[in-house]
Amino acid sequence: MDAQQYQQLFAGAICLQPYGRADYADKMSAVTFDALRNGAPIVTVAGTTMAAIAEASAAGLVVDEPNPQALLAACQAVLQRYAEFSQHARRAGAAHEPNSAWRPLVEPLQLASAGSGSSPRAATAVQD
Repeated sequence: MDAQQYQQLFAGAICLQPYGRADYADKMSAVTFDALRNGAPIVTVAGTTMAAIAEASAAGLVVDEPNPQALLAACQAVLQRYAEFSQHARRAGAAHEPNSAWRPLVEPLQLASAGSGSSPRAATAVQD
């Protein structure tokens, strides 16, 4: 499967992420960002990093317990307002684009470096 075929998997989809809290409390599934960038809302479990993004961006729904009933109910709720969730997902995906995500960290370093006469080469390398 090429990159375009992979991206097309998210068209009209809901990205179901019933990952365990213990495993994903402080790490992220890269699929989350792929889904968001392609407008696929996420349904995930409370206490995970994905839940924090879904809640903060309104790009999906979060269940307390990843049982079949709760996951199904959340998916059905997303389907009822799919266009709204999809729009929020795209916005969240754009906010988490690599070129956007690094900027708040690197720009102050670039400014400080420029003011001190130092070369901004290290900051440029991060951008690439």
